[in-house]
Amino acid sequence: MAVRGPAKRLGALGAPLLSGILLAGVACSSTAAPAAVELTILDRRTLEPLEQGGPLRYGPSFQGGEWAMPALRASGVQSTGSVEGELLSVTGATLGTAPRAPVHLVAEPSGSLRADWLAIPLLSDALPPDATSTPATLHVVYVDAQGTSVESRWPVTLIAADGP
Repeated sequence: MAVRGPAKRLGALGAPLLSGILLAGVACSSTAAPAAVELTILDRRTLEPLEQGGPLRYGPSFQGGEWAMPALRASGVQSTGSVEGELLSVTGATLGTAPRAPVHLVAEPSGSLRADWLAIPLLSDALPPDATSTPATLHVVYVDAQGTSVESRWPVTLIAADGP
């Protein structure tokens, strides 16, 4: 199994997050379980469940702008596929979007598959400049190479990295 790309630390988001790691190698699947996707947050090396309405931190990125970086855990799907995501305001306005991109999910000892990050850039005028806490909906869709699609819509609270 080969690892390509540099590992980056985005300390402004509160915890070390991986950015730019692509694992390539043996395809695996988690098809014994029903197809599902769970939205999570990477806290150091562990994926922690994202609580309903819970905090999703966003902050500045080395690429410019403000970014949110949720993670995901999937089951019942193949490890190779594509993922896309968006953050929506309570009125349905788009706050940020991550267009469909190829991804290789990594197997966990439990049999689930995971992606440690989904980079969602926020639109420059999406949040008021003084906002430290904004209710939103995180919507993520994963489609594996066989065409199996799983998605999740989850209420979150966007929290500025320098916020409470």
